[in-house]
Amino acid sequence: MRHLYALCFLYVMQLSAQDILHFQNGKNDTVKVIEINTYEVVYKKFKLQYGPIYKISLIDISKIVYYNGQIEDFTNFIKAHSNPAQPLYQIVE
Repeated sequence: MRHLYALCFLYVMQLSAQDILHFQNGKNDTVKVIEINTYEVVYKKFKLQYGPIYKISLIDISKIVYYNGQIEDFTNFIKAHSNPAQPLYQIVE
């Protein structure tokens, strides 16, 4: 019976996957990313998924690590933003 509870717990944890937002100032926050547009990231804090929606400029983010391990690097956003020939961000796998 304990094994059944453990499997159910792991399944529920997988359903509520979390992303990690790394800020330029070195801090991290566990979030659920909703949208990434041209200039900002829209997200909800993981512990407040029924709470407010937050928006932050891409300039303030260094990278996002998604629940599946995929990483989006935004460290070159300021450089790319000044040079339209470069992409705004890149996906690192």
